[in-house]
Amino acid sequence: MIFFCPPLNFKKICSALICGLLPVCASAVDAVELAEIKATQKQLINLSLTELLDIEVTSVAKKMQKVSESAAAITVITQEDIRRSTATNLPDVLRIATGLQVAQVNGHTWSISARGFNDVYAAKLLVLIDGRSVYTPDFSGVMWDMQDMVLEDIERIEVIRGPGGTMWGGNAVNGVINVITKHSKDTVGTLISAGAGTVDKAFGSLRHGVALDEHSYMRVYAKELHQGAFEATQAVQEKLFASQPAKKNGDTNDAWWSRRAGMRLDSDTDGSTHWMFQAESSNLEKSNYGIFTRDANTQVAHGGHILGSLKHSTSENSDVFVQAYYDYYQRDFNLIAVRNDTFDLDFHQRWQFSPQHEITWGGGYRTILEHSDSNNIPAFQQVPSFNYLHPYVRNNVVNLFLQDEIKLRHDLKLTVGNKLERNDSTGWENQPSARMMWTASPQHSFWSAISRSVRTPSRTERDLALLYTLDIQYPIAPGVTVPVVTPVSSAANIRSEKQISYELGWRFQPNKQLSFDSATFFNHYNDLISVAYATPYFDPKFSALIAPLIFKNIASADTAGLELKTDWQVSPQWRLTAGYTYVHSTATAFKDISLMPGNSVNFMMGWNAPHQVNLRSHWSFAPRWQWDVNARWMSRIAINPDETRALANSLNAYFTVDSRLSWQMNKQVELSLVGKNLFSKQHLDFLTMRGADLLSTEVPRSAYLQVRWEF
Repeated sequence: MIFFCPPLNFKKICSALICGLLPVCASAVDAVELAEIKATQKQLINLSLTELLDIEVTSVAKKMQKVSESAAAITVITQEDIRRSTATNLPDVLRIATGLQVAQVNGHTWSISARGFNDVYAAKLLVLIDGRSVYTPDFSGVMWDMQDMVLEDIERIEVIRGPGGTMWGGNAVNGVINVITKHSKDTVGTLISAGAGTVDKAFGSLRHGVALDEHSYMRVYAKELHQGAFEATQAVQEKLFASQPAKKNGDTNDAWWSRRAGMRLDSDTDGSTHWMFQAESSNLEKSNYGIFTRDANTQVAHGGHILGSLKHSTSENSDVFVQAYYDYYQRDFNLIAVRNDTFDLDFHQRWQFSPQHEITWGGGYRTILEHSDSNNIPAFQQVPSFNYLHPYVRNNVVNLFLQDEIKLRHDLKLTVGNKLERNDSTGWENQPSARMMWTASPQHSFWSAISRSVRTPSRTERDLALLYTLDIQYPIAPGVTVPVVTPVSSAANIRSEKQISYELGWRFQPNKQLSFDSATFFNHYNDLISVAYATPYFDPKFSALIAPLIFKNIASADTAGLELKTDWQVSPQWRLTAGYTYVHSTATAFKDISLMPGNSVNFMMGWNAPHQVNLRSHWSFAPRWQWDVNARWMSRIAINPDETRALANSLNAYFTVDSRLSWQMNKQVELSLVGKNLFSKQHLDFLTMRGADLLSTEVPRSAYLQVRWEF
């Protein structure tokens, strides 16, 4: 499925879509169908808060358990939440979750983290899609532009704030996001979803599901997105484009497009066995005005995966799960091209050992083949240049874990476990945890946890060969200056980052219409990785001052915070959800470390909003009409960058509102009109600072019209 995207007139788009669909509406709506639509909407909006807390999740303990019984800070984003959001991509969907900081750097790049350390390559958040890790080993982050899923195929998104290393291994430090797609039997039929607007120029999905027999189901799908360019901030334009007046018009070249296609097959051969197979291929192309290159450049990326899983229940109290996948990812970063091939095998078993003990144990093996375009250390005249020292690296990870859920009393549960994991970079790592759950009454439950987790060094941190020239001249004699050249490399003995986390939580539901969920945390980090200066020296061969930078373990840090969420069913037709997040962080550099002036600690800690508030309103004000409002406020982020970088002194606070008005024409067709960032013409969401030749741009006000047709 390919969409052609000529210059668009939004009014004409709206008129064309409405005129095209009115005949469908006129021929299909009658009194009986109107009653069915009304009943369906009432059923969705009346999903009680008790039922929401009873939604079963798997990401906390690798078994099905209710949210209300999980000793962790967890938020579940349901398909109904996604449908009634204003999002057209996965990163925007995640704005729903309290405790996540989701910021858009430019038209195609996002920064997403939990509990601090936010930046483009936020390195302490593990993201999974149906249990498949989409963590990028090159930069210890997630390439969010490659995760442009068919949103209608998502069953739920489980967002865990806090460590998940015991279950999921290294890099699940500050949180785990597990996106779970629908069983194929829930997608039988055809879905056509299409939209167009001022920034989201054209986007659409096509899905078709069939029943192969009474036990087996399959779906195939495709999606494509075309998005227009954002605008550069005035401060960035003045700093970067001073010598290039043609660029001052805000043409930042950050438009992009992506497309993907795939399939999923599910089979329940009997009441105790389920197996699933899925495959997908995707590609994208995006452009941006580069900070290093100071010119427009284009990036292309390709990816794909095949995944299979089998779950067999031997009894009501015991089951076995096996999953294997192959994933490949290839991207041309303009300065360097990389490809990663990942093979992963995972196994775990749940066993009710006795009425008081439930054991979950398992293990896994993963091998990652990391390729780059060159193994040559760049020459000084090739500035700027980005390479890895070794063009081909293989990293093997083996793990074994054991967890015991102990029922101390009918209202008190203790869960203890540990994961032993070995990787080729840092050897054996140990990630234990202990969690306590106390159900004090039907209205009150309390939980606490203490965990240890690690983040292993990325390939960039252990194998980099970056070289660039600073925009300064260093005086070596009266009237004589030389350029300063900075090579960036890695320390030979770089270690994993370590975290000890302490958490407390309280859930309170005074009645079926109102619920509160709170969590507080304190995290201590050690051996944090950033860049530090080695001793500068003058090189007469190149007539330059060489100021080496080295990735090494330079600091410790502490973060503390509070996360609050409340749900209120005001009436059968109206639900309100509010959330508040507070994060405070401090860092201390190790002694005898020569820091990069003004930037090493910021480079390591990222930029975190101390306060965030979000509010959602879902109102079904008529049998076929819904009005949804999503408002959010982010506090000012104080920034102390290196004076040579083109960044402002702070990222100002902003308040923005998105709104969605939908009309259920009949049982099959829904038309939605969406406005985003309605309270300002444009605003700066975030400023990137590391790991990418990217220009930060402002998120503009926008609108789009969307139609969904299921039959």
